[in-house]
Amino acid sequence: MGNNSRREAAAALKKQQAAEDRRKKILFGTVAGIAVLLIGGLIALGIYLNRPEELKVVQPEASTTDDYGLVVGDGSTQVDLYVDYQCPVCKSFEDANGDKIETWVDDGDITLNLHILNFLDTKLNKEFSSRAGNAAIYALQESGDPVEFLDYSKKIFDNQPPEGSGETLTNDQLVALGKDFEFGSAFEDGVRDETYAGWIAEGTDTTFDKGDVTGTPTVFIDGTKVQREQMNDFQTLVQKAIDGSE
Repeated sequence: MGNNSRREAAAALKKQQAAEDRRKKILFGTVAGIAVLLIGGLIALGIYLNRPEELKVVQPEASTTDDYGLVVGDGSTQVDLYVDYQCPVCKSFEDANGDKIETWVDDGDITLNLHILNFLDTKLNKEFSSRAGNAAIYALQESGDPVEFLDYSKKIFDNQPPEGSGETLTNDQLVALGKDFEFGSAFEDGVRDETYAGWIAEGTDTTFDKGDVTGTPTVFIDGTKVQREQMNDFQTLVQKAIDGSE
């Protein structure tokens, strides 16, 4: 092969390699572009799927206060109690004071304004706080009996899933907790429909926006907040308020 032929062959090979390099760059750029679009699309899809759900706010038929409390009883001493059904400290408070609260309500000594919060809702517990709160509202609404309501509320606390465990109660299990009461089919349907979840969410936001409640349980007796260091004296403080109102 002559020199000219070798030069021509080398030039052709170089041209072929350059073309191949351009093809690889175009292919890589195309794949990279598709990957970026795919990742961007997946991120957008994730944001869409995890966006906060807009819940319809339905006012309970049960008697409520202007600040999202369920009115339980009709006594002159007002006890406002803020709870989250997933809160372990709320369960301890219920264990220590629930029976006495029920006696006061049944005797007409206090009105319990129960404020149900949902700040411990998670996907892990399948929004247990809201669903349990919704079930409690229906128990009061459908029974019309403060004592039956308080007994049902106690059952929720007694069956509280361990916080952060991934365990929860299904709506059917919340319905089953009411089997000893005559709440009726409206209770069962309402628990499964989670009708009042939006009302509970709105009440939680409103409560924390006010700033005087920062956790649960929180108690006010006739408008005066019970400080953390006073919580062990809760029954004494309430009884003093009852005695002072007579």
